Amino acid sequence: MSSVLTVAVALLAGAGEFAVAVAVVVAVGFAVVVALATGAGAGTPAPPAVLASPAPFDGVHAARASTADNSGPLIRCFVLQGETTTMITVEGLYKSYSGSSFAVRDVSFRVKKGEIVGFLGPNGAGKSTTLRVVAGFLGATAGRVTLAGHDIADAPTEARAAVGYMPESVPLYPEMRVREYLAFRAELKRVPRKRRRDAVDSAMRRARVHGVADKVIGHLSKGYRQRVGLADALVADPPILVLDEPTAGLDPNQIREVRALVRELGKDHAVLVSTHILPEVEATCDRALVISKGVLVAEGTIEELHKLSHSRGVRITVSGSGEVARALATNADVEQVTRVGKMTHLVTWHPHVADAERAAEEVARTLISSGFGLRELSPVKASLEQVFAELTGETAR
Repeated sequence: MSSVLTVAVALLAGAGEFAVAVAVVVAVGFAVVVALATGAGAGTPAPPAVLASPAPFDGVHAARASTADNSGPLIRCFVLQGETTTMITVEGLYKSYSGSSFAVRDVSFRVKKGEIVGFLGPNGAGKSTTLRVVAGFLGATAGRVTLAGHDIADAPTEARAAVGYMPESVPLYPEMRVREYLAFRAELKRVPRKRRRDAVDSAMRRARVHGVADKVIGHLSKGYRQRVGLADALVADPPILVLDEPTAGLDPNQIREVRALVRELGKDHAVLVSTHILPEVEATCDRALVISKGVLVAEGTIEELHKLSHSRGVRITVSGSGEVARALATNADVEQVTRVGKMTHLVTWHPHVADAERAAEEVARTLISSGFGLRELSPVKASLEQVFAELTGETAR
């Protein structure tokens, strides 16, 4: 039997009259499409061969097929191949609290399934506001947010059900025990009764709070309360996780555990995580978004973000006699030469240098022509902290 079954039913009332064609395409991994078309009558131009369709959702490859016959109805099929991988789509997001100023301005990004995206920015940059809008806790002033294929404005219940949200300050009931609190939250999130106990146990294990399952939340340390909040985000097993400062208040061992958990969750979830700890982004995230003053100023992998900063200079190791600083004194690209080892120096570029590779080549030629043996020359890359400072400083925009 063919993997694709197409059933077409056409009701014809005669030439020139209304005709309906229904095409259903069924296949493993394919969408089911129903299209209605009007037949072509005598003297009427033949309909177009392909039905105009909106741009497919990212991650879905669209193939259009049709069967047209001037003497009969047109059966139009829109076949979707593959599955949607984009879980979070934010387009042109604006959020204003006062009506005159915007906390978030024209922010757009996407997060795919199996991807961990870090959301970086200084205090007051708009990180938490953006995350609250994405999680459905705040309404957008303008723009569009789509979660797991559901527009949060048109289908808010379905969209919110797809998200597990952990705010920076987790609101908990301190008088409840961990297990009963998570069971209560699972019920609110409409986890089926027969699955509720297993869902709670699984969330506690993944968040590493199963050892305090029967303790009163109010008696737990701040770190454990944070992890209870993480278990709350996991209890309904949503496809999307939005985590606002998930490691706040945790000790170094707990931070490593949460990092490992986030990496594990990133294998089959879309994870958007906000943090001020930049090494955590390097250790955990696939990509990063940088926001400053409500505007998205950079987006890319960690390596791509590193490249946004100009090279600071080069580290050189030479052999031979003489002073390296004196040999490079006439080079206009060199701002400073600092000795950091027996024959190792750090050459810092002048701020006007735009082509660091050309400057490095000139330094190499100068040293060799001065009688030095050049053993090593390597670029000095800016740290993520330096890139972050440049992107979010006063000169960033």
